[in-house]
Amino acid sequence: MATPVVFGFLGTTLNQGRGPRRWEYWRPTVALCRQPDFIVKRLELIHTPPHTALARLMADDIASISSDTEVRLHAVDNPNP
Repeated sequence: MATPVVFGFLGTTLNQGRGPRRWEYWRPTVALCRQPDFIVKRLELIHTPPHTALARLMADDIASISSDTEVRLHAVDNPNP
């Protein structure tokens, strides 16, 4: 069976969240890694440099709910995504 690798862009609106209340909201990047029937082995998460802190938070949150998922962050300077 192939190892599931997902390439994704960090959505800065729906994935936004700070503090413990962030778990009360649907965040697509985190939700992707919570699927019981689709285990993501590696997530290549593309983000813009100003959103590095949010990308790191996503990586930490994913590690807390899916220890089998490796998250690799990729800062890409794109002035008009």
